[in-house]
Amino acid sequence: MKHPRGFRPLALVVFAALVGGLVGGLAFGLERRHVKRTFGIANDSWLRQLATDGAPSLYALPEVANIRDCGGWRTADGRRVRFGRLFRSGELNNVDAGPEGFTLAESSRAFFTDTLGIRTDIDLRGDWECVGMSGSPLGTNVVWRHTPYQAYAGLDTPDGRAAFSEIFRTLLNPCAYPALIHCRAGRDRAGTVVFLLNALLGVSERDLRRDRELSERLLQNAFFKYRRIEGIFTALAAYPGETVNARAEAFVRSLGFTDADITRFRSLLLE
Repeated sequence: MKHPRGFRPLALVVFAALVGGLVGGLAFGLERRHVKRTFGIANDSWLRQLATDGAPSLYALPEVANIRDCGGWRTADGRRVRFGRLFRSGELNNVDAGPEGFTLAESSRAFFTDTLGIRTDIDLRGDWECVGMSGSPLGTNVVWRHTPYQAYAGLDTPDGRAAFSEIFRTLLNPCAYPALIHCRAGRDRAGTVVFLLNALLGVSERDLRRDRELSERLLQNAFFKYRRIEGIFTALAAYPGETVNARAEAFVRSLGFTDADITRFRSLLLE
């Protein structure tokens, strides 16, 4: 998938570099070719340590944080998560913040609908964050799936299980793609859902942690949340399997989904 002109995340990268220098992080080793394609900057040493050759692509808009294509990660069987199918981001509006809230500019809405082609908006925010909403901020042509979700260890609570079942059922429909998953910052709730989906696709634990690290580096309050990812591993430890991928698969089966459902999902997201 080509990266749209005019949306190179320069300001986002500058901030991320500052945070990265303070936080430190994983030794990533980014290939120069991919740095050029994703960021438009090939000589930044920090960026070359950000992710693997298969790292997701980042985009920047004035209103929306942490916009990423979830594609690009390699799987244990040698395949790759497809670009242009599943995206994640922070919130698309902020209706509960009063005068401090925002709505999308038309150019930003067009980026999601026309450039990325989003058809389904999976909104993980709570009811209180979506007061008065009856559809997606992206417009009437985008299906709005409001599915309040609990992050981290909350994935295995009754509400968390029910919500993930609804999300996964939506993503089994080929007509749902391209789909966008978002919460408020695009890190905790969206990060937990994307973690489970990528684990089910076969992305390694190392890269699952890298994907999480990327959110920490891109968000201002990154310092306070990083170790919460361990809550996901703790919750999945209740399920059988030698790897996080096997345990994620067992978790999805425990929700009533079949091997055929899992195979279908992988066929939609892997190449």
